[in-house]
Amino acid sequence: MKLLVPKLVEGILSVSFFLLALTSLSIAQQPVFGPPVNLGPRINTASHELDPFLTADGKKLFFSDGADIWFSEWLNNNWTQAVRLAPQINYGIHYQVSPSVSPDGQKLYYVDASRDGYYWDIWVSIWDSSTNNWGTAQHLDYPINTAGVEFSARIGPDGRKLYFSTSYCCDSLYPDGRCGFYVSEWNGSSWSLPEFLGGGQCEVSQYPSVTADLQELYYHQYVSDGGSIFVNCWEQSTWGPQIDLRPQLGGRTATPFITSTGDSLFFSACNDFPGFGGCDIWLATRMLSGDLNLDSQLTAADVVLELNKVFLEESYPAPPAAGEMTCDGNFTPADVVVLLLRVFGNIKSSTMLGD
Repeated sequence: MKLLVPKLVEGILSVSFFLLALTSLSIAQQPVFGPPVNLGPRINTASHELDPFLTADGKKLFFSDGADIWFSEWLNNNWTQAVRLAPQINYGIHYQVSPSVSPDGQKLYYVDASRDGYYWDIWVSIWDSSTNNWGTAQHLDYPINTAGVEFSARIGPDGRKLYFSTSYCCDSLYPDGRCGFYVSEWNGSSWSLPEFLGGGQCEVSQYPSVTADLQELYYHQYVSDGGSIFVNCWEQSTWGPQIDLRPQLGGRTATPFITSTGDSLFFSACNDFPGFGGCDIWLATRMLSGDLNLDSQLTAADVVLELNKVFLEESYPAPPAAGEMTCDGNFTPADVVVLLLRVFGNIKSSTMLGD
């Protein structure tokens, strides 16, 4: 295998400085996902399937058909035939969308377009063990819901933080209005004043979904030719740059849900993906970042491929994003350093590349 020599000197100083700076820091690494897989005909139909949400135990997948909320269970290594939720949730006046369930399985949060005089607000239903069903939906009052639009709500992996998108003019608490992603926290008896989360863009970004360590924020955003899923990584005190996952996923996508560990990305996709008609729900599984030769481990061979990519723009067998180690969407000497640290960080030897 060729070891880079040309142009290496150009980057050696910047690499050295990065190495000194990064050895004591936890660096966010760009997520890499394998080819998406369709969830099959027990979930997907000729209609539209959107808004996927996997429960914390991995046993139930909730989603919307754009009008009602459904769920399917994982049994015997397959999804069961999807079932529409009862009239407590789906009561014949559309739309009920954006379902999510608390980690303990006791609360179902969702968005209703028009119910009891409220428009595009967030609701919650509590599981009733006496009837073995969801209870009557309850409206989440101000300051979560406003006279504006509250949409794409997701309860977080901790079960306490509620993430949602909103567009609201103004009042005494929000004199400048609020628009974009917000988060409110349950203190045991009430919800906190929603705070601006950042990430995405006002009115064009929806469906915020975060990993349990709060290091990655996924969402979909409308762009010139449709929609795409983006991710921002947390960088010390703010969200890093937007990274468009369309090159990884293979086309226009929407309504993402990332599992708490960041290992699985559920999403919906329509025209760019073959399916059962309309929009289907798909799953992309995370790959090992830095595994550029696809041998399922990080070795010196991956470092060599990374060096050649960064300084000579050569390709490697893995998806391009596998080598973008610093979650900024660009190939720089910093990517080399992060991979070096991952491969050799626990080796106290001056010989790094070996034979």
